[in-house]
Amino acid sequence: MSTVSIRHVMQKCYACRTCELACSYHHTGSFQPSKSSISVERDHINGEWKWSLDDSCDLCENEAEPLCVKYCFYDAIVIEGGDK
Repeated sequence: MSTVSIRHVMQKCYACRTCELACSYHHTGSFQPSKSSISVERDHINGEWKWSLDDSCDLCENEAEPLCVKYCFYDAIVIEGGDK
């Protein structure tokens, strides 16, 4: 049995933070980025940013696919391994 994971493709990401909103909606039923499993931090002075995923990610259990993947406009988040 293979392990399913989410991979972030930095070269495609524009740090729009839609993934944070989609993730927080999954967890809370509302748009609260502070409740997201995903964190996108951008330094607007130098343009550098970080994307991270914490242990609260459940790959959007009970959804057809993880919402961060579904709603990423730039295809910067992909699923690796498994059937999900």
